Amino acid sequence: MVEKPFSTQEDLSSKMGTEFVIRFYRLLKGTAIYDRNNVVMDQYAQECLQTINNTVKADDHLFFKIVRDNSFFNGTKIQVRADNYPIFKGFLN
Repeated sequence: MVEKPFSTQEDLSSKMGTEFVIRFYRLLKGTAIYDRNNVVMDQYAQECLQTINNTVKADDHLFFKIVRDNSFFNGTKIQVRADNYPIFKGFLN
């Protein structure tokens, strides 16, 4: 499946925000399952840091804000798709 190119900066920010939340949520959930010295935890941490570093390099900052049931990434509301809804709901709770 070929992804369509991003039409606006907001689409890109929303996608990057979704990626950040998913990776950060996996890291948080992994801490409940694995020891901090586990290889899987190291991989989760590296993936999360890579996402953060890519965002900071591109935008020179990273802002993540939660207001009620809405998440904002660098000032752009993250559009939650149906397939990612359980992850966002779990992250917000």
